[in-house]
Amino acid sequence: MQKEVEKLDGCYALKTDLSANNMNTKSVHARYKDLTMIERAFRTMKTTCLEIRPIYVRKESRTRGHVFATMLAYMITQYFWEKIKSLGHTLSFSIECMTDIKTVSLTLGKKTVKQIPAISQLKSDILDTLDITLPKTISL
Repeated sequence: MQKEVEKLDGCYALKTDLSANNMNTKSVHARYKDLTMIERAFRTMKTTCLEIRPIYVRKESRTRGHVFATMLAYMITQYFWEKIKSLGHTLSFSIECMTDIKTVSLTLGKKTVKQIPAISQLKSDILDTLDITLPKTISL
């Protein structure tokens, strides 16, 4: 009896109320595996680089707005990560690296422009990977 039970070690069963006509075994298994991506997304939104905390809202429109902003931030983060992960740095490090790009104001007579000083090679690599070119000056 013990030998029979040991054969099932590491196995799991999925039960669904869908008929075989609606979804085959392979599709049920694939949808179950998709749950890991959803769980990872919520973990990323709540605890990692996004650290989005609950906001207690009372109106449906505000709840929808909060969910929209949260999911948009997650999608942007995922896009950013997919593009730059080949550079070999963590997502948190890469985001932190990009947050300190600053501008300086230059005033010549009555004209003031903002300029982005030279950036590090790491920032340049990230921007190149994302196919982003920073402007030389920013008009006010």
